Amino acid sequence: MPTKEALVIELDNTPLKDEEFENVTELLTHLEGQKNEKSDIQWLLETTEKFCQDKAIYNAVV
Repeated sequence: MPTKEALVIELDNTPLKDEEFENVTELLTHLEGQKNEKSDIQWLLETTEKFCQDKAIYNAVV
C-alpha cells in the first residue's frame, strides 16, 4: 500500500476540485492511522519513474 504522501502526489495529477481534494486528503489521514503495513516502495518507484518519463517527453516536445 502506498504512503499517504504518495497518494497525495497522485491526487495532484487528477482534476479534483479543491473541496474534493481536501475530503480525500482527510480520508487518507484517517486511514493512515489504521495502517499497519510498510510502504510499497516498488509502487512509489514505478510511479516516480513514469512521472519523470512523462515530464521528459513533455519537455522534449515543448
